[in-house]
Amino acid sequence: MNKLLIIITLLLTTALTGCRTNSSNPVPQQERYQRLSMENAAINDNITLVNMKASIRQGESGNLTIRGKPGKVYTIATTFRREGKTFVTTISSKADSGGLVTWTWNVAPGTQPGSYPVTVKCGNDKLATVYTVEE
Repeated sequence: MNKLLIIITLLLTTALTGCRTNSSNPVPQQERYQRLSMENAAINDNITLVNMKASIRQGESGNLTIRGKPGKVYTIATTFRREGKTFVTTISSKADSGGLVTWTWNVAPGTQPGSYPVTVKCGNDKLATVYTVEE
């Protein structure tokens, strides 16, 4: 039932926002990346991607919000490259009474531009998506 609700929501969102093909009125890059990340997020019955800043410039903050089960602890994990090294970060947070969890992180200057995986887990439940770092 949750998958059907997610699919219907995505279809309605797409229908209401429309597809812009007029080059004089293009879809802003930030909006395009957010749509792609949310559309490409693995659909999971128990973890839903609510919002995500999917395109982040060096020196800016990124964020991701999910809806899960109230009171459960969710862990976000991602990798990034800086100065030729790959780093892995993980942060655990407890869902509020509505099941929402939001993570915010800073993208340091010097972080290598590119797309990076983001995974949110709670037990056997998992949601996977990506974010993009721009110069």
